Parts: sequence; C-alpha cells; structure tokens
Amino acid sequence: MKLSHSKLTGFFTATLAVTAILTSTLGCTAAGGGSSNGDPTDPKGTFSVEGTVDGGGGKGVLCALPDGRSRLVTLDRFEAELAYGSNVRLDANTVDEALISIGERFALHTSTNSIAPKSEWSAEGRSKVLQNWKETVGNRLRPISAGARLSPTTDATLPPLPKACKFVQIAVYTKVGIIFYDADYWARLEPMDVAILYAHEYFYSEYRKMGYKTSDETRVIIGDIISGKMKPMFEELWSTPEYVLCFGGGGPSSQGEQYEFYLAPAPENSAELKVYFRGIGKEYVYTPTISTASLSMSMDHFLSESFGSATFTAEEKRFDKKWTIHITRSSLRSSGSREAEILIQAHPEGQLSGATSHGHCQMQKQRSAEQL
Repeated sequence: MKLSHSKLTGFFTATLAVTAILTSTLGCTAAGGGSSNGDPTDPKGTFSVEGTVDGGGGKGVLCALPDGRSRLVTLDRFEAELAYGSNVRLDANTVDEALISIGERFALHTSTNSIAPKSEWSAEGRSKVLQNWKETVGNRLRPISAGARLSPTTDATLPPLPKACKFVQIAVYTKVGIIFYDADYWARLEPMDVAILYAHEYFYSEYRKMGYKTSDETRVIIGDIISGKMKPMFEELWSTPEYVLCFGGGGPSSQGEQYEFYLAPAPENSAELKVYFRGIGKEYVYTPTISTASLSMSMDHFLSESFGSATFTAEEKRFDKKWTIHITRSSLRSSGSREAEILIQAHPEGQLSGATSHGHCQMQKQRSAEQL
C-alpha cells in the first residue's frame, strides 16, 4: 500500500507548518475539561472551572510598581523574563503585528529550509492568518461581568513571586470551547501579551491531546519564541543538498502512533547519518530531538535492499526526554529508486516496548531560493 505523506503526517506537519499553526483549532477544544461552577455574569462572586486542564495560559502576574502604578503581564512572559531578562520583546506595536511575529519565528524554527518561511508571508497570506486567529479565538471570547473575578485554575507549576506581585486569572478556556475573560485585566495587557495568550492556547490545546495535564511545557515553548532564544530544529539540514525524509504510522498495529524524521550526513562525519525528529509516536516535537549517536551508514545504504535494521536513542534535551528507536526494513518491496518501506518502533525511556508502525522513506533535495 502506498503511504501518503500528506495524510499520514498530518498529525505532525499540519500542525507544525506555519499556515496550519494559525489556521488549526486555536481556541479551546473539548478535550480534558472539567465542570464549571458559578455564574460569569454575577458581579458578587467568581466563576470557576474545577478539575480542568484548560486555561493555564490565562494566568497573569500583576505587580505593584514603586511609582504607584501596576504592571500586568502573562505568566508566559513573566517566566521568559525570569529566564532571559526583562528585555523580552516582539517586533510589534499591535496585536496583529505580534501574532505575525510569533508565527514567523515559529515557522523558521520548524522549517527544513531557512528561506521557505519568509516566502510564505505575502500581504494576502498575512491577512488570512490574522483573520483565522481572530475568528478562532475572538469568536469564543466571553467577558465576565464587571466586579467578578475568575477563580484560579490549578494546571500550572507556579514560580515564586516578589512580594509586590500576585497571580491573577485573566482567562479560562472551558471544555465547551468558550473562553471567559476578565475584561478589566484584559484591558491592562500590552498587545504582545494578548498575542501570547492566543499562541499559548494553540500549543496547550495540542499538548492536551497528547495527555498533558499542565501548561508547563507550553509556557517554556512560548517563552523561547518571544525571547528569540529558540534554536531552529533543523538548522543542520539547511546547508545539506539532500536528505532522507521518513514518515508513517496510522496502521492497525500502530496504536495511533505516527512518525516523521529526517536522516542526513552528520556534520562531524559525512560518512555517517544523524536523525532529526519532527514527531515520535504520539508526541509533537517542538524542540531539537536528535539521535544521540550517528548511524554508521550512508543515505544510499539506508534506502537500499541491503539495509537490515538500526537501533538508536533519540534525545530531547530541553525537557530531558529520551526514546529508543528501532527501524527495520519492511517485508514490502522497495517502492522505487532511492525510496524504501520500513517498520518503526519507538518507546520512551523506561518502557520495554512500543507499537509498530509502517513507514515510507524517500530522498529529498533541498530547495534553493529560485525554487521557492
């Protein structure tokens, strides 16, 4: 059976491509909800969402300043400033500009080509991107009444605060897809922080689908984006004339797991291969996830009939994750020149085995500026 790259890797590439980031379900999904209590229009009390994994990005940090004023920022930005300093900025003066800036930075981070993301941002493309952001998030927003406050959600590991600061709940993303927000706090946010709230919900909604119960990793990713500290995942591929693309999953024995990864000559030894992952099993990979040791073979050998199997470890250092990967040549015949069918198994460190998925590998030529 011929595997379709666009179909089988939609789980990963559709969410990682820049247009999909901003056109996928950005608002709250029905996954991982809890029960709502209270009346959001009642100014006498609070509105709470209990037992939910929605809404970690709706938190803010409100600090009293020495001159008597106050400053409110999203929790994502506050933690980024703790990690990288107070000069965490986007090249933006409006919410629209901030959304585009976040999209451009993330597109470059997840691209296998340094030029491709920049070519996608035409005036028409920007307009469509912004329209999708606003339709997906804006149409879900519902203000609570003046004088009421949202009860804090409990899905975030919170950092220590200075004495002059406190946590506040700016928004809550409910299991039915409505985003309740505190209009008083919302009005105090800079455009950059409003855009951060939108972006956070996109990432967190994807992490929730993978079973995550807190927004901790989401906030790290957002912090890396807005600080400009996010190292492009596939930068080592940018100068490679060609590489092997492998993708697969979705079969009866795969248990819903899907994969996408690239093999290219190792920078330190061109006679060996390094493996770069975009997706492993049911995990999205938003930070560099690379084989810990090079494979002692060439790309042509990997795609040839003489390739038997390879076992190696893939490591993601940002969140200290490791997987054992086992690849064997499939009993299916080669589907063509410089292409191959494989079987893939991967399991996180500490587990003994994983599901088996069929995969397809093919040689890809790096695109030049003239081809984009």
